[in-house]
Amino acid sequence: MSFQLGWPNNEDIVQVKERQLLSRMLYTNPVCLLSIGEDVTGYEEEEEAKSNVQTVSWLTPVDNNANFVMSLNQKRYTAKKLYNAYHHKGRKQPVTAVLSVPVKGMENVVLKIGSLSGNKVNKPALLEAETNLQFCTPGWRHKLHMKVDEVIVPSNSFNPTSDYAYAHQQKEIDDKSVESRVNDLQDELRQVREAVMMSKRRIDNIHNRLSQWDTVKYIGPVAIASCCAHVVFEVTQIDVLSGHWLFHCTIKEGFVRNKYWNRKNFDGFPPYLSFLGSQQFAHVESAS
Repeated sequence: MSFQLGWPNNEDIVQVKERQLLSRMLYTNPVCLLSIGEDVTGYEEEEEAKSNVQTVSWLTPVDNNANFVMSLNQKRYTAKKLYNAYHHKGRKQPVTAVLSVPVKGMENVVLKIGSLSGNKVNKPALLEAETNLQFCTPGWRHKLHMKVDEVIVPSNSFNPTSDYAYAHQQKEIDDKSVESRVNDLQDELRQVREAVMMSKRRIDNIHNRLSQWDTVKYIGPVAIASCCAHVVFEVTQIDVLSGHWLFHCTIKEGFVRNKYWNRKNFDGFPPYLSFLGSQQFAHVESAS
């Protein structure tokens, strides 16, 4: 079971306002969860707008005036949405997104986020259902519950073969081998049906939980409540480099849990994460 920070009280939240201090929130290049809301236009006009989240660690401040750069692979779903929102209808325009900073104990959740594509699943809803990851508006102003509108069949629940025509491709097959093949395929079909039913029951359970809340449609920036800090930023320029988009960004707002901010530095316990590569993490702690 992974560790996640709980919902903070109002007095536990610090809003960082000074531009030079906003830059310090990213001084150590922490692992971040990049999230976009439904206000970010889809990269295909006919696509339904939806929020998404991805892992990012290639980012760094470039000055003490709240500016930083962030590199994202052009194949990533969130990167495509940011890029196309910035170039919406042929005009360059600022796009707002959020960086949330996870802490020690959330490594498995971070890896889970990195293993999913928002182009294939409703990623925030799936993460909320399977990892209890909490979402909110930036600064923990309001809790958000991500909508569930897809049935997910877990990839490890069944192993469908690609050679359903196997029996017809063989020149000599006896009745027993055909019967065995049919039985195997029927077993696979039963497993698929069971997986779908399990997913439907999980979705019904979530809908029942959501029915206990007075829900209001929210379209705007999305943050991760389970993290220790939120960095709200705007994309102001995009360059291309080696199959990546280099996003030039300016921090607009910063929010951090009180125990992670000593009015000058971003540091606290449990420590937040740095990425070593090959799914390995390090922890960022002050030496003094």
